[in-house]
Amino acid sequence: MKNSNVILALLFGYMVAGLSNYEGMPYVDSSKIESAPAIDFLWTHWFGLGFYGPAVIPLLIAYIVTTVETVGDITATHEVSELNVKSKEYTRRVQGGLMADAVCSILASLFTSMPNTTFSQNNGVIALTKCASRRAGFATGFWLILMGVLSKIAGIITSIPDAVLGGMTIF
Repeated sequence: MKNSNVILALLFGYMVAGLSNYEGMPYVDSSKIESAPAIDFLWTHWFGLGFYGPAVIPLLIAYIVTTVETVGDITATHEVSELNVKSKEYTRRVQGGLMADAVCSILASLFTSMPNTTFSQNNGVIALTKCASRRAGFATGFWLILMGVLSKIAGIITSIPDAVLGGMTIF
């Protein structure tokens, strides 16, 4: 709860924006919420897949960069979690992390989405909360998937005014 001030400030800013207007126009555009279906899946819309040859070399460079980032992030996560970096378990986790990034990036491209990679923010979260539990990660993944399927939540998030998001970014 000691780190909940960010979400509380975001909710408060969203509430103030929802109650305010400028020259008769509301700050919060509720049409995005109303137009969003209750439940939606990523694969309900079809985008044609193709291959663009000149993009191969830049994509390979991007994948090398994300590979290096993944190794660094897994190493930092291992160190923050106070685990031995010279163990076989560490090597297995690096291999597993690289494989997961590769497979998920391939799946993301098939779903016409951007490739994914690990995030170093996780190291800060572990350092702040002192929680490096895999169960917490699985629970977070579950909630993210559930919120991704419930399109009304996406409508609410996209209806947050830029001023509120800018204020949170500055904060």
